[in-house]
This record gives sequence, structure tokens and C-alpha cells, in this order.
Amino acid sequence: RVIFMGTLYFLLFFILISVLFDEGSCTTSSPMVEPSVSSTSTSATEKDFSRKKKLRVLLIRHGESHNNILMEVGYDHYRKHRTGDPSLTDLGHKQAKATASYLNKCNNILLKDIKEVYVSPFLRTLQTAEPIVSSLNISPYVWPEIFEVGGVWEGNVGLDGLSAESIQLLYPTYKIPEDGSISSSGWYKQTKKETFEDAEARVIKVFETLKRWAKDCGAHSSDKTIALVVHGDFINLLLQVALGLEKCRKAVFHAYNTSFHLFDIFEDGNVSILFHNNIDHLITEDKSVLAKVDMIGRV
Repeated sequence: RVIFMGTLYFLLFFILISVLFDEGSCTTSSPMVEPSVSSTSTSATEKDFSRKKKLRVLLIRHGESHNNILMEVGYDHYRKHRTGDPSLTDLGHKQAKATASYLNKCNNILLKDIKEVYVSPFLRTLQTAEPIVSSLNISPYVWPEIFEVGGVWEGNVGLDGLSAESIQLLYPTYKIPEDGSISSSGWYKQTKKETFEDAEARVIKVFETLKRWAKDCGAHSSDKTIALVVHGDFINLLLQVALGLEKCRKAVFHAYNTSFHLFDIFEDGNVSILFHNNIDHLITEDKSVLAKVDMIGRV
């Protein structure tokens, strides 16, 4: 028994010495040192990233339209009764006013200092923008290239859309392009519904324009925030293009009526999505406008 206990104590002593030796070896081989080159590089990259100038883009979907509510009956009913350029419903107007009220009082630091507003030439987006630009004291630009996927159509036949004179009469403070893209005969130039391929090519051009504006921010060493009042399918496609997902062809990014979608484009072309499909402003300003919030992605 004495021999057994002695052997046991010896083994325990040997194990203890081995552990202490191993710990000493680890300490010796990995002393406290300054951050490695890779750590320093990461830190420098983060600092460079924060110094880059950017264009902040707020996408706002239009309020509920008369086409939207047709879907309550069903898709066939929607296809049969939809119109090419519907107006907002009463609820849609309330949503637009709630959006305007929120942006006017805005306590969200990400949404402050909107410098410019761009609006799709559809009636529902022009109507949605009206209280928003009024509250921000901004004269918006009507940008004909940011219209909804599909264009203005009924029964697969393309319609003209609102004329420059009609838009100016309804909204005197809105700025119409001087290049004739919105003329006395309207703005939609195709004779039928826009194909997905054409829509994708158009949205890519829009994104390239936004990237060019972001590069200008770098050239002028100044950040800028702009807002685009647009459409559900357009938002989905633009975000897909921004993230390199344009070949997906699925509704990846859904959009509630008057939802917010915010992203940054840096001067080097990199993109950062800050949030998507946010309706906090509706909850904050007027909960009654949430009655049909489940109606998503409908034009």
C-alpha cells in the first residue's frame, strides 16, 4: 500500500510539472506583442471606410393605390380591373401624410438632412410625394427612368402616361426634365408592357447614375442624402442590382406601402444596406394607416 501511494503521488507530481511546463512553453512561444500586421490592416480599412464620402439613398414606396385594393378580391379580379395609372386611395393619402409628418419631425439620425427628392412620373407617386416635399420644403425632380417595372399598360398595350403640362398643372413646384423625356404626349414611350429584360437594363442605368452621384460626393468631399418616391417592384429590382443579385428574378425585397428602404453608396461604388421595408413611421404617426399593411409588392 505504501508503494502504491508513493507511485500515485509521483504520478500526480509528474502531471503537475508537465502542465506547468506546457503553460510556460505557451507563454514563451506567444508573448504579449503589438497587434499583427493583419489586425492593423483591418483597423486601417475600417478607418478608411468611415472616411469615404457617400450618397445615402432613401427609397419610399407610394401609398396604397386603387390597383392595390383590387388584390383583396383576387389576382384575376386585379388583372381584369386594374388601370394603367391609378391614383391613391383615401388610406394611401393618409399614409403619405403620416410619412411626411415623420420626416418633418424626424428623430432618426439616419434620415436627417434630405437634400433632394426624386419622384416617379406615375400619379400615385406624384401624389405620395406631395405632402413629403411640402413638409421638407423641397421642390422635387420628376425622374422618368424610375417608373414601376412594366410601365404604363392596360391589356398589354402601352399608354402614354401623364404629360408634362398635366404634371405641371397638378404640381407646379415639381421640376420637369428639360430633355423632352416627359413631353406633351406623355413619358412612357413603349407600345406595350415593359419586359423584365428592359426593366432590368433601365434599373441598372439608374443605379449607375446613383453611383456617379456618389462619386461626385467624394470629389466634393461632402455626403448627401436623397429620397426616391417609387414602387414596390422597382425597389426590389434596384436593391438586387445594388447587391449584384439582379439575375435572381424573384421578389427578394418586399415593400409595404410607404415603407422606407435605406442604403449608402460610397464614392468607390461599395454599397451598404442600412435597413429595408421599415414602417416605424406609420406606427409612430398614425396606427390607423396600418389597416392593410399585409398588402405587399402590389402595383
